Formats: sequence, structure tokens, C-alpha cells
Amino acid sequence: MGSKKKPTYPDHVRQDAVRLVVVEGQSARSVGQQLNIHHTSVASWVRQYRRGGLDIGQEAGVIDKDRRIRELERDLARTRTERDFLKKATAWLENERK
Repeated sequence: MGSKKKPTYPDHVRQDAVRLVVVEGQSARSVGQQLNIHHTSVASWVRQYRRGGLDIGQEAGVIDKDRRIRELERDLARTRTERDFLKKATAWLENERK
């Protein structure tokens, strides 16, 4: 009985697959179908990239940083709104005590 050997893919194929998931926002399953690669391999490469073990070029890093900046800006806006609400509520409660 022969064992199945896992296929190996060139770096540029792995990089393209990860770029489609990370930059384009496609799922590992759809990328796997497009490239005729098992989706678990694609997902594994994405995890490897996110841990810093796979370089897919400057473009993805910039987009990831831009996405992170947008997330942080949304969080900051929400936090400021909550802070302002709490300031007003505190002032109102202090006036009610008097």
C-alpha cells in the first residue's frame, strides 16, 4: 500500500493564495477552489502568514495596517462617545443629589 504524498506548492502560489484571503477578503475555501488547492492548506498558509512566518509582499502588510488603523479609529470614536455620555450622566446625577 502506497501512502499519498502531500503536494508541494511553489512560494509564489502560496503567496498568491494568502494574498487573496488577506488582501481580497476571500475565504480559504473559495481560494482553494479557484487554485485547485485544498482549503486546509490555504488556511494553514494564512495562519503561518499571520504568525509572521510567510512573507507575501509589502502590499498585504500595508493593507493590514490600514485595516487595523480603521478598526482602532472606530474603537476610539466609540470610546469617546461612551466617555462623553458618562461625563454627562455624572454631571446630571450630581445635580440630582443637590
